[in-house]
Amino acid sequence: MTRVLGVTTALALAVVGTLSAQADEVTGVITKIDPAAHTFRIGDQVFTAAPNNTVGPAYEDLKDGDKITVFYEKNTSEAISNATSITKVAQAAVAQQDLNFATKAAEGGLMEVQLGELAQQQGKHEQVLQFGKRMIQDHGKANDKLSTLAEQKGIQLPRTLPEDAQQKYGELQQLSGTGFDKAYIDEMVDDHEKDIAMFEKQAMSGEDPDLRAFAGEMLPTLREHLELAKRAQSH
Repeated sequence: MTRVLGVTTALALAVVGTLSAQADEVTGVITKIDPAAHTFRIGDQVFTAAPNNTVGPAYEDLKDGDKITVFYEKNTSEAISNATSITKVAQAAVAQQDLNFATKAAEGGLMEVQLGELAQQQGKHEQVLQFGKRMIQDHGKANDKLSTLAEQKGIQLPRTLPEDAQQKYGELQQLSGTGFDKAYIDEMVDDHEKDIAMFEKQAMSGEDPDLRAFAGEMLPTLREHLELAKRAQSH
């Protein structure tokens, strides 16, 4: 059972009831803390908490990635809500294999979308342009789903490309027309072959059931992408 300063959650809720009859509630993972302003963010919502909060963990004890339940007073005049109670939610440890998979899948998904967007600008043949659009649509949806799963599990996903992917993007950015088409499609064949192997491994041996299911659900789409890329490569 989750505890707040040694009292049970049920008692904490009773305390909150005396603080504000209009208190609202949200549960999520902290994504940004501003120590100077004593604010933190959950999703698109920003909260403020007193440094010596008496109905939850001290503000200084919170960190990015903590999953918490916040009771707060609605504030219609300002964008920042006043937190009246903060409860840390216990999270099961995520296995290293699952963490590695989520990180690599997020990096790969970002790369596929950004290169798909680049293909719309630099590509020439219609087959390449249509393939790029599929990458934006399919991997964009997958990225959103993975982001939701990661937030539920307190996993911090990368939001920018790793250095090697940035270098590859820069190389492709220098190309255009048929030169871009060939280099881009070759990259897509190579990427999707690696992605399929990684997703198959996660679907078979991942410990987290949600991430294992996500990998399994994505495999038919990734295999279709590989087939489309190989067809474009042969033309």
